[in-house]
Amino acid sequence: MMLQARHQVNITPVVLGNKMKKRIRIAICTTYAGDEGVSTRIRAFNKACEKRDISLVTLSSAGGFFVSKGEPVDGIETNAYETLDFSDFDAIICYSEIIKDKNFLEFYVEKGKEYGIPVFMEERHVDGGIDIVQDYTSAFEELVRHVIVDHGCRKVFFMGGMPDNSFSLERELVYKKVLEENGLKYDKKNVYYGEFWDVPTEREMDRMISSGNIPEALVCANDFMAITACKKFKEAGYRVPEDVIVTGLDGVERAEWNRPTITTCYNDPDYQAEQRLDFVLDWINGKTKEMKKVLHYSFRKAESCGCMCNLNAASYDRAIEMYMNNRYLLFYNLSIYEMQEEFARTNDKDRLRAIVEKCFEFEGVVALSRDFDQYLEDDLDEGQLDDGSKPYRLFYSTVPGYRKNELVDFKTLYTMFDGQGQTFIMPINFMNETYGFFAVKTTEDKNFFNLCILLSIALGNSFGVYNTRNHFIKMNKELEEVNSALTAVYTTDNLTGLYNRHGFYDACAELMTKAMEERASLFIVSVDMDDLKVINDNYGHAEGDSALSTIASAIKDAADPGDVCSRFGGDEFIVAGISRDSRRSKSFLNKVNKYLAKYNGSSDKPYKVVASMGAGSVKASADFSMDDLIRVADREMYENKKEHKKNREKIRTTPEDLLHEIKNKLN
Repeated sequence: MMLQARHQVNITPVVLGNKMKKRIRIAICTTYAGDEGVSTRIRAFNKACEKRDISLVTLSSAGGFFVSKGEPVDGIETNAYETLDFSDFDAIICYSEIIKDKNFLEFYVEKGKEYGIPVFMEERHVDGGIDIVQDYTSAFEELVRHVIVDHGCRKVFFMGGMPDNSFSLERELVYKKVLEENGLKYDKKNVYYGEFWDVPTEREMDRMISSGNIPEALVCANDFMAITACKKFKEAGYRVPEDVIVTGLDGVERAEWNRPTITTCYNDPDYQAEQRLDFVLDWINGKTKEMKKVLHYSFRKAESCGCMCNLNAASYDRAIEMYMNNRYLLFYNLSIYEMQEEFARTNDKDRLRAIVEKCFEFEGVVALSRDFDQYLEDDLDEGQLDDGSKPYRLFYSTVPGYRKNELVDFKTLYTMFDGQGQTFIMPINFMNETYGFFAVKTTEDKNFFNLCILLSIALGNSFGVYNTRNHFIKMNKELEEVNSALTAVYTTDNLTGLYNRHGFYDACAELMTKAMEERASLFIVSVDMDDLKVINDNYGHAEGDSALSTIASAIKDAADPGDVCSRFGGDEFIVAGISRDSRRSKSFLNKVNKYLAKYNGSSDKPYKVVASMGAGSVKASADFSMDDLIRVADREMYENKKEHKKNREKIRTTPEDLLHEIKNKLN
């Protein structure tokens, strides 16, 4: 469907000092920006945009849009950008060949329709998008003709990509066409499929070499397969180009410093960037409605076909440069590992920011989702939490004017370098969740995009582990609280706060172990409240509960630290403790009686709280029985209760006692 071009440039105001400047803003959407071809295109397009004072924002993932076994991978990195407001953009460019998830590409086409801006698809057609395609065929046709006509090769094989890949099939058809134009037969047995990568190419080369059917020339559908083919021929004792010519396609940097340098087809990234930008600007300004722009490749001779082209000196410099880059990336990886370890073991915010600073070799910010920063910033002003229009908080910043903990929206991230440079943004993902983004100013350093990929993965792992660890800590704390509550219900008497029967036996197990270790004796006190039924019947159960609580208070007052105090049930209480003194149990009984006497003397209750008590003591040993000792204390308690009953029959201490006795007789 034809997009309606705007009749004029969309104007986005940008404040530069005290001046207001109008700026065009373009978004590039890609994945794995560290790929050589991708980074070369972005870098060249950055330069073209800077020349014309255009703001370029590159949105990339770490690689989540590739296809795994024919199916798009999880869309978590897609979801990271779903809420992005494109109203400040004038065009979207999607690297649709490297982004394998068609749903994601269609999502951007819909965004273009929503905001009335053109959406360009590079290399892969998507309905509703405007195509920018590379013409490989004319240059590749020239390359194949060079091998057959100029070098006179008659036995020419082809190493393609995937058998059903459109780019591979297109190049295979060119190979077939040039063969037949020169009177050579196209034979499918001479076609191999290295899938554009080294491992499957090695497998196909092994199959070719083991067959003994070696070509005069091997035409490969890309440079990586050509480089791998050169290596495998050399291992098998064949010289390139003396014994067999090898060619590639796409002009990767490694082809220039390979031994031998690879004859290939290439594009001039700077020239193509200018062509691409002209086409995009014509759409923005309504000067064109063409739905397709074709960019052309060029043929380049090199050593792998026997044509020297003075690349050796350059290849040596490139090799040294690559070696130094690899050393730098190795040391950077060590810093990355250190950061991940720090996030896995500490909650100290200053230490975490310090380790991020060590790895954050950019001018930019780390912005975290407000849903996540609960674990990082739990002491913030509550008033800051109300601004729902700013869903991110700056965890770290090296940009002047942007401070840590500042609330920002996505627009802040892609406008903070307006007038200063271009912006590169990546999501911070871990285990199907986006924790935020980092936005940095793009640099010309060749390590830049690879460092950003490493940083994105490392920050995702670091914050993910941090979040998971703190989530489990929080869950464990909640579970401990629940378990404590359940344990209290199971082991504690709700009315008095003393142990119940279950809690008593659990606590006494530890008490007995301690007594045996100290070779001490255990004492048991049995306490039974007198006349609980009388109080309940005459004054109500609330008063009965009050009386029971008074008994419990008396027991607590008499107990030493470490004594096990329990309400066995009803009006029965049991206390156990270590007896380091033969008078320990007698002292306990006296303290309880003294407490109750004092209470009854000052209480305005119409009844007295009285308890019958008994005690027992025994040396702790392995064959000790707690129940036997309880029975000894119970016998003494019942004797004490009989004495209390006789005394009550002799003495009526209150009118209420007399009234109760009369009621009992009437009943």
